[in-house]
Parts: sequence; structure tokens; C-alpha cells
Amino acid sequence: AALRQAIAARRPGSSVRLGLFRDRETREVVVELGEVPSGTIEAGVQRGSGVPRARTRVEEYEPLRKLGIEEAATLSAELAQRLGSAEKSGVLVQRVRANSAAQAAGLRPGLVIVRVMAAAVASVDELARALAQHDLLQGVRLTVRSDGQERFLFVRLPR
Repeated sequence: AALRQAIAARRPGSSVRLGLFRDRETREVVVELGEVPSGTIEAGVQRGSGVPRARTRVEEYEPLRKLGIEEAATLSAELAQRLGSAEKSGVLVQRVRANSAAQAAGLRPGLVIVRVMAAAVASVDELARALAQHDLLQGVRLTVRSDGQERFLFVRLPR
């Protein structure tokens, strides 16, 4: 569970150092992360980790569902610490539907959404409300953070 979370919080192309124990020997391996070409990908907190799952299925959040954000979580200080995230607030993307508008825009698990257009968002509820105020066919600018860096993504529904 911790390995999956650590990998999900990193960008494709980055390297991860792993310690492996097999046949009574410990080995260290450096792995370069790739991108999952298709299907659904997720990042989250495993059950039994001592941290609540903090995962929100977004069926009840129509704008998120339309864009292809399948699971997200309000980023609490506890969740950020557990995931090793430098971010302190926002909405952690945990699962994105393949071939969706969100995936096409570059949204992926591990990114933290902090603004929709100019409106700051600190919870899944705030994200859904902010998205609902815009025409998703025209598109919206999302400000996302990852690894301490901020960037913009433009996402819109296909016509």
C-alpha cells in the first residue's frame, strides 16, 4: 500500500529507489516510472493503514463525473503527510476514467487541484460547486500542484 501511494504521488519519468528482500538477501533497485497507457489508474490510502480512506466516489458530484474524475479526496494535513505530499490543501485526484476529458487534459492521480479558474478549492464539495458554475463545454482552467510545482490544465467536455 505504501509503495503504491509513493509511486502514485510521483510523475512519470521520475525514478524511485526500492529495497527488495528475496532469498535472504537485500537488494536496492532504481526504477523509472512510466505512464499507464489506458484503463483506470488510482492513488489512495489503503485500508488498515491507520488513516481513514478519505476517498470520495464522485457519482453524486455531476461535474466531476462528467469530466472523468472518478475518485477524489479532500486533502487534509493527515492525508498529505501519509502520502508524503508537500501540498497542504486542495483536492487530491485519486482515479481518472480512461479516455475522459480529464485524462485528455493531463489530470492524473496524485495531482492536487487547488483552483478552478480564479476560485480556490479546498474540498471535493468546493470543487464540484466551482465546476458547476462554468460551462464545461467551453472548458475551465484548473490549477494543479504536484511535487511543490504549480501548473495549469485546461479541461473541457467534447461537443
